[in-house]
Order: sequence, then C-alpha cells, then structure tokens
Amino acid sequence: MSFGSAPSVIGLYQDIDCNEMMFWLYVPIKTPNSDLTVPAQLQGFLPLLGAALSDFGSLHDQYVYLTAKTLWCETGCTGGRPGWHTDGFGTDDINYIWSDRDSTEFCIQDGLDISSDEYISLSDMDRQCRNVTTFADGTLFRIDQHVIHRVPDRMTAGKRSFFRVSISKDRYNFLGNSINHGLSERWSMVERSALRNPTRSAA
Repeated sequence: MSFGSAPSVIGLYQDIDCNEMMFWLYVPIKTPNSDLTVPAQLQGFLPLLGAALSDFGSLHDQYVYLTAKTLWCETGCTGGRPGWHTDGFGTDDINYIWSDRDSTEFCIQDGLDISSDEYISLSDMDRQCRNVTTFADGTLFRIDQHVIHRVPDRMTAGKRSFFRVSISKDRYNFLGNSINHGLSERWSMVERSALRNPTRSAA
C-alpha cells in the first residue's frame, strides 16, 4: 500500500447525538489490561464506536482512544490544524474518523513520493497533493497511515462535530491528551511534539 490510498467507507451515520460543545483529545477508553470504559459525556457517539470496533475485530493487546470535538467552526477557525497529513504516520495504527458536516477532504492520488521523515513528509504532501475527494457528511471511514487527508479550508459558520477512534499497540503519551478518570491505569506523559504527525514519544 502506498501514500494516497483511499479510505475505507464503513457506513453512513447521520443521527448522532452530539449537541454538547466539547473537546476530548485521545482519551483512552481501553488498555490491554482493562475493559472498555467510555466517559458518560461521550455516550452519544456509541453507534460510531460500535461500528468501528466491530469492523476492527479483536482488541487483544490494543489501546483504544477517542477524540471528540463539537465546536463552532467557520473558515479560518476549523477546529483542527490545517494542511495535508496522515493519522498514525509511520505506525500500524488504525483510525476511524467521522464528521457531521464539512466532511474531511482526502487526497486519493497515485505516484506520490512521501518521505519517511516527520518534517519532510508534510512538505512533500503539501507540494504533491492535488486531487481532492470528499464523501457525504456523516460517513464513517477507516484510515491507516497511507490515507492522506485534511480538514476543509472553507467551512460554513456553525457547530461541527468530529469523532475519531484510534486503535494502537502504543501508549499515546503527550501532555494535553484527555484523561479518563474511569480507568485506573496511568502512564507518564511528555511535552507535546511540535510536529503534527506523531501520537507518542519514545522518551
């Protein structure tokens, strides 16, 4: 598989209860030593979580993280960092992403030459990505590190919800990640990288 691959469409979910403003970032809901523990505020996203976990299969030895944002968005204030990127860059992590409007834009394009370097890869994507593909609002996608995407540059002003399920064998350990107070397991956290691609530090 190469960079510029298409996302996998899991299904269409247009009746998700996500009216409460929120910003949850990589909150752990499962570790290899725990059962699923979803914070009460995120219960409205359970249909998406269920679909993602059903598609993924066995969670043995996996960590599961949720990101959930319901924010006021508009052009110039999109609720996410702009620009082409991939989730889980350089890893085997699997992510499922969904938004209720202004759907994520994908670059589905052959022949991309993307560096394995964290810095250079972003400029490679910015320079080479030309094809922009969108899908229906409310679509749940499965993506890996080869699926290049971005938040739309232009948005109609209004409330927008974004949801992501991240499944990894790694502990995401950057300061600023949300805390699940229902889980007893904790791990040391480090300062967040200036790069947008990494989800953890080996330090």
